[in-house]
Amino acid sequence: MSSSSKPLLVKDEVASPSGSFKRKHRNLSERSVTFGTYNLDIDSSPFDQSIRVRQVRSEDHTGVVELSEATYGDHDSLPLAFHTIMQQERGFLFVALEKRRVVGCVLVNIVDSDQTLAMSGMRIHPLYKRRNISIHLLRGVHNFVYKAYPSVWRERFTACMDSAYAARLRAQHGYRKVTSLKAISVYVSQDVRKLLGLFLASMASDMKETKGIEQLQPEEALRFADQNDSLLFPSNTLVINCVPFVVSSANMQWIFQENDCVLNSTLTDNHPFSSHQAQGEGNLLALKRRLGSEPRLCSFSHGRAVPRVKCTNWEVMLCGNDRDSMRAHLVGQLQHALKITNGLFVLTCFVDESHIDVVHEFLHHYLGLRYVADYYLNELALYERELQWDA
Repeated sequence: MSSSSKPLLVKDEVASPSGSFKRKHRNLSERSVTFGTYNLDIDSSPFDQSIRVRQVRSEDHTGVVELSEATYGDHDSLPLAFHTIMQQERGFLFVALEKRRVVGCVLVNIVDSDQTLAMSGMRIHPLYKRRNISIHLLRGVHNFVYKAYPSVWRERFTACMDSAYAARLRAQHGYRKVTSLKAISVYVSQDVRKLLGLFLASMASDMKETKGIEQLQPEEALRFADQNDSLLFPSNTLVINCVPFVVSSANMQWIFQENDCVLNSTLTDNHPFSSHQAQGEGNLLALKRRLGSEPRLCSFSHGRAVPRVKCTNWEVMLCGNDRDSMRAHLVGQLQHALKITNGLFVLTCFVDESHIDVVHEFLHHYLGLRYVADYYLNELALYERELQWDA
């Protein structure tokens, strides 16, 4: 879709007490867009008319691959995911073009029952820095979303913590940081796969009875999804493959995909605590005090294979409060990754900063897996703003 000369029709949304919205069409060319208390007057800043923005087409594949190589080299997953993205429901890739050259792109997902615009993986060609390509992409995405998904009221995006683009958006356009995750990455080479598998199997056998880690089934997930437990999930949000979404029954399709590994442990008021679990685990004890007879999640992990140009990444999001159960999750995720992958792969675990030492100690020091110094996978932050439209 082009973001060129046509006036952009959007809809004002005013929340009523019942939660519904009143909408009326406005002509954006005569107005400015307000995000929270920040104002971005789209038509007042210099705008490069040679840049067009639209949804990706199959003929853009070569250009997207060239853009990927210029920005992330062999770290990127986009070239291998290109055709999958084009077929994804409520998932889109927008490209910025100068003539026929792809100079930027951004991934877009509509989540949370069509209430949230989630953006990730913005790439700008190094030769086109300082050309406002990101603003072109944002304008094109907003153009599409407010026509196709008028119920959207919130915008979120994920980025590396050190991203200059993220810092500029926060400063200029009123995004606030929702949460951030630290990441540890380790290599699992062909040489260690067999020995590691045997070692993990021995550990899993010892842990099975004591830690209670098991596969989470979709029907059980539906029961747990609406418990809204902020003690377990940061800001009640999961970030899977850089896509953020609220933990709710409406988003189960984002959690259960082919070959995913979803593990959990549950807790009831009759669940025995060992002394080392109770000591210093304030959040876990607070959770226990709130429990009734219904079991509740007390730890959770999600793993997914993300093929990249260099090798496959097994990306894990780990949520928990007990060190031993977190180690048990890592054992289960590694076992599943060994079944799904072939040859060399990289395990990347995203976790709250307060638990990064647990993951690092277990993967690097205890298992002896080689650390990957990857700038792009060290840290992930989630930002958001509400979308409001001024008369």
